[in-house]
Amino acid sequence: MSINAVIYARYSSEAQNDESIDAQIRVCTDYATRNDMTVIRSYVDRAMTGRNDKRPEFQEMIKATASKKFQVILVWKFDRFARDRYDSIANKRIIQKNGVSIISVTEAIPNDPSGIILESLMDGMAEYYSVNLSENVKRGMDERALKCLSNGVPPPPGFKVVDHHFVIDDDMAPLVRRVFEMYAKGYLAREIIDEVNPKGFRNHRGQPLEAKKLHMILKNRKYIGEYKWGNIVIPGGIPAIIDDETFNKVQQRMAKKKLAPAAAKAVEPFILTGKLFCGTCASSMFGDSGTSGNKKKHYYYSCNKSKQRNCTRKSTKKKCIEDTIIFKLVSEVFQTKTIKDITDKILEKQEQTDSCVPLLTSQKNDIEKKLNHMLAAIEKGIVTKSTQKRLLELEQEKEDIDLKIIQEQLAKPRLSRQMILDWFDSFSKGDVNSLSYRQMLIDFFVKRIIMYDDKILVFLNLQDETKDAEPICILCSDLKSFGSPCWTRTNDPAVNSRMLYQLS
Repeated sequence: MSINAVIYARYSSEAQNDESIDAQIRVCTDYATRNDMTVIRSYVDRAMTGRNDKRPEFQEMIKATASKKFQVILVWKFDRFARDRYDSIANKRIIQKNGVSIISVTEAIPNDPSGIILESLMDGMAEYYSVNLSENVKRGMDERALKCLSNGVPPPPGFKVVDHHFVIDDDMAPLVRRVFEMYAKGYLAREIIDEVNPKGFRNHRGQPLEAKKLHMILKNRKYIGEYKWGNIVIPGGIPAIIDDETFNKVQQRMAKKKLAPAAAKAVEPFILTGKLFCGTCASSMFGDSGTSGNKKKHYYYSCNKSKQRNCTRKSTKKKCIEDTIIFKLVSEVFQTKTIKDITDKILEKQEQTDSCVPLLTSQKNDIEKKLNHMLAAIEKGIVTKSTQKRLLELEQEKEDIDLKIIQEQLAKPRLSRQMILDWFDSFSKGDVNSLSYRQMLIDFFVKRIIMYDDKILVFLNLQDETKDAEPICILCSDLKSFGSPCWTRTNDPAVNSRMLYQLS
């Protein structure tokens, strides 16, 4: 039976183009044909960064996974899917919940427990290199910002950019002044909009003023001449459209009108959700809460079937079980032997990973042979207009391939053993009191947690429950002894050879 699949393709910068998209789709389509998959659609984001998931086609694809019309998402490489590990983890959870898997057609991620940890690490490394490669770009933008030059972001209404400098737009600036004057005098938003739009108020996209955009304009300090880019703020860096007195009146009125937002009901995060299961009935355990007589709220993990009285499993205190499992993970996962085993597996799989560089290098060698033959012919006096034209074409092809090889090497650098060990070393020194770090530990390393009456078994992503796995074992009688643990650093070699945490 053929499997339905979709393709996701993306390029992120001006250095790439639609040919990059075509190449990604072609490689994914070939993979689908070889593996008896039917491609029903391609989702494509052009000139969109992978550093976040705010991509129209990407979001549409994520929503479509709930339709059950396809079972697989094919990508050229995992960094096309996402280069931010938090976005990647969150979106993969949605996809997996909807029964859809992701396959990188050029990266040999094994379909076994080791594949989960390898894929997680590759997500982290993709983000690391994305951030690393962007440093030069950021440095250049900061230099431009120090000169109060435009960094490519469209200016607000009332300004235009000429030779990278902000200048006042004489057609739009009077309407911006009118907006500020009317608001300072107490006019309603609808009255302001109804006056300036018929007179031609438009933003850089040619859109008229809307109520939801009015406050963004009124709060924009560029109108009093303040240049801002990231942490760089330069008062008087650009021409002012609004005087300070009018601007301050507007801010005072906005502050008075601002309603105190209702206190949002805090949502308690349950980091073991989806990985914690009842050893009695095999059902999942979910986050639950209750209020005691003194109106204090308590949080638990409860068996899904216990609510229907189909299971005798008692609820377990959330903090108690989470702290205990986190402590055990930090103490046992970051052992030297464990890290060596994981590193060996990553390097082994990396050698099996397909790369475009060998193919591009082969193409480059073929072109160089042709160039050498033509140069030999020219030395013998065989020179025609077509010979010269072909020589230039081959030189251009060689330059194009050289550029593609560099782009490929930057997009997917080869990981050395030391690079992986350094990554683990940095990871092992994270703050276990940080919610994001605790969640990453669970996501990266834990496959499944089974809670029995007398013990808790924690299976890691490098273990197979069907074989002779040795999961982390925690006796339930030990949970009480942990109480509300306090985390402190330790260098005690009896605890671990690395600087880790222990309970005190």
